[in-house]
Amino acid sequence: MKPLVPLVLAISLSACVTLEQVKTASNIIKLDNELEAEVRRDRNNPSAATFSLSDIAAEATARAQDADRAAADAISYYRIAATAYWQNHDPAQNTALAEVASLGQQACASVSEKERPDRDCFYLKLVVPFAAIEEAQRNVWPVDETDKGKTRFILDDVNMSDGASNKDIDLTNTAIKGLQNIRTGISALAKIGAENAPLPDNIEGYFCRNTTEAIVRFDGAASTLQSSVETYFRGNPTPNRLTVDLAGAGKLTEFIGTGSLAGVCGG
Repeated sequence: MKPLVPLVLAISLSACVTLEQVKTASNIIKLDNELEAEVRRDRNNPSAATFSLSDIAAEATARAQDADRAAADAISYYRIAATAYWQNHDPAQNTALAEVASLGQQACASVSEKERPDRDCFYLKLVVPFAAIEEAQRNVWPVDETDKGKTRFILDDVNMSDGASNKDIDLTNTAIKGLQNIRTGISALAKIGAENAPLPDNIEGYFCRNTTEAIVRFDGAASTLQSSVETYFRGNPTPNRLTVDLAGAGKLTEFIGTGSLAGVCGG
């Protein structure tokens, strides 16, 4: 399973800028470069870390909240902070992620449409559901303990045809919960896309590529889950160990399909 791809952006300066604007732009570029280096490094090799995502997020948030900070610059800082919190993959930082994304959207609403950086502002709407989907995916496709560089679908070793062990049931319940959370995240993304169509050209590809990938992965896993649950119920007419009944599993696993992005991603 490949992780969803975060957005790391560059900024450009107009011909007429002040020294303070140059300093701010230089700092934004520095933080962006640090963020990109940390996002791209091998996460299975902690010793390779050069920068701390938590520190990047904290610095970007503090600079965004400077009382004299121009709104457009604050938005860039909030985008950096949100991406750093997301890529830190720490559920304890979910609240901080939601807060900086919300503050960034508030900053976007405070500037005129002409001055609003549409790419950053749209991204700040996406980052929370993308992070939620990826967190759920890490539960449904956990790291393979025999090969840290790979992941395994949680139901790969589940066998419901032999009556199902307690471990099989536990893994299936984990898959159900994870897929429910992924479905919720994808639904949020589809709604955001529909409400903001046509999307900004400079981020449409990013949104459509990542959302489509999440849908395809969900649909494949949902199909496997549905088959597994049906097998279990055929052999256990009065089961009481799964957290959903067959009808509930069927509702969960109704395929989303990329047609849900019709009118947003050219479908």
